[in-house]
Amino acid sequence: MKEAPVWRTWRELPGVVFYRPFLRKSLGMAFTVGALLFAINHTDTVLAGRATSATWLKGLGTCIVPFCVANWGILVAQRRR
Repeated sequence: MKEAPVWRTWRELPGVVFYRPFLRKSLGMAFTVGALLFAINHTDTVLAGRATSATWLKGLGTCIVPFCVANWGILVAQRRR
């Protein structure tokens, strides 16, 4: 099995973020937490039938924060000085 990548310089960050096992976990986290946050914030709008394309776009945007947080944790853990 391939060893997980580490990074020392900014140029090496994409290799860590896009490492398949890390990417799979961070995307899973992003969609799980994003869906939960979307449900908390927009369920009333969706159930009332007032959801617009902007509402659904916000739903996608809601996934960006947990994706960034998951990757931040991975990058902190994989950094080598």
